[in-house]
Amino acid sequence: VELAIYPQIFQEHYPANHQAIILGGQPGAGKSFQSLLYRDSFYHIDGDSYRASHPFFREIQKLGPDSLPEHTQAFSNQVVERLINDLSSEGVNLIVEGTLRNPAVPLRTRNLLMDRGYSVSLQVVVRSAVDSWLSTLDRYLFAKQNNAPARLVPLDKYQYTIRHLAFNIKYLEDLRAFPDIKVFSSGKQLYPGIEYSSASETVSAVLNLKEWNRFLPTIQEMKPEEYISNLDLLKSERGKLR
Repeated sequence: VELAIYPQIFQEHYPANHQAIILGGQPGAGKSFQSLLYRDSFYHIDGDSYRASHPFFREIQKLGPDSLPEHTQAFSNQVVERLINDLSSEGVNLIVEGTLRNPAVPLRTRNLLMDRGYSVSLQVVVRSAVDSWLSTLDRYLFAKQNNAPARLVPLDKYQYTIRHLAFNIKYLEDLRAFPDIKVFSSGKQLYPGIEYSSASETVSAVLNLKEWNRFLPTIQEMKPEEYISNLDLLKSERGKLR
């Protein structure tokens, strides 16, 4: 980890003001875009960015596009935990990105950082479940065309995330774990705002799982490698749902 990642971190200067943002949302929602707003003053920790540093990454790539997440997840998690621990020891401002698939993870991160004197807020980036799924396919295709590491998001894990996201946000709200929760979609802040009364209500409305359930049969019978070859068809089917 030190040889592959740490030098590029410490070549840059990041303020040490003991501030942290936990940035969550389903794959393809736009979390990385949201993080760019803070790129000059926060170090961005994103587990996906470290998968390519896996010592057997090239061999794993040969197993197929849907194998990458499974075989690099443990390594990615270890890197994230190490970075959070080491950088927070220095008081570096942090953005920690994740899916919020398991609410215990942001709670554990929050507790560690608050014990080290950090102020910690939660930002959720959400998008229509159909649109964010298609965005993951566009991202995969773009990476392949540019000879960059590419991974497909497993459908079962994606479904688990979108079907639990609003519930997990509600759980965190009820715990009052984060005094400041904001929800964004397509670069706009939706909560706090005038349209929704809670962060979880906002997330549920934007995800639009009823629409996703209508779209799902189109892809359920496909193999992962068929998603890309049928991308135009999938986008056409998406258009019919509007």
